[in-house]
Amino acid sequence: MSRIEIPEDVVQPARVTLGQTLLRVVLGLIFAAHGVERLLAIESFKDELASRFAMLEPGSVAHALLAIELFGGVFLMLGWFTRIGAFALLCSAAGSISLEVMRQGGFVDPRGFELPALLASGAFYYLLAGPGPASLDVSLRERARRKAIENDDLWLSHPYVGSDGVEDPSFDDDLEYAPERFNGRLAQRR
Repeated sequence: MSRIEIPEDVVQPARVTLGQTLLRVVLGLIFAAHGVERLLAIESFKDELASRFAMLEPGSVAHALLAIELFGGVFLMLGWFTRIGAFALLCSAAGSISLEVMRQGGFVDPRGFELPALLASGAFYYLLAGPGPASLDVSLRERARRKAIENDDLWLSHPYVGSDGVEDPSFDDDLEYAPERFNGRLAQRR
């Protein structure tokens, strides 16, 4: 099997991978810690939502925020379903920002929104950029790609051939599907 040579300017430097991974793990840890903190004090969190924001049904909102922050943080730490987790965490942080702005309107107040803004920007980064090379998403994708190549190389050749047995890229009406002519492994399996 031949190797594909990748130009040096395309390969991500190790320091960028390390920085991206470290930021992802720390951001996920912060979100997961918020989720665990809310899980351990769920009743007081419900009371806080009811009193501070005059919510009629704080229980469902509290459980939803707890799940988003806990599972989204774990997914972000592992780099697994990273973009989905980052989107959920971004929505959670944006909701927190909007509630704080509606409540007080301050930025540097002790209960200001600078931490949720920082967390939202980190989640937005991973929503756009993805998890980086040192993550479960990339590892599982590479494993699936290697397994697909190892088990079946049908995708490497053009399976449509003309009635005369020659590959015909013009896609005329006389094409038939004949993968065994191009894939010896498939013909051996049948």
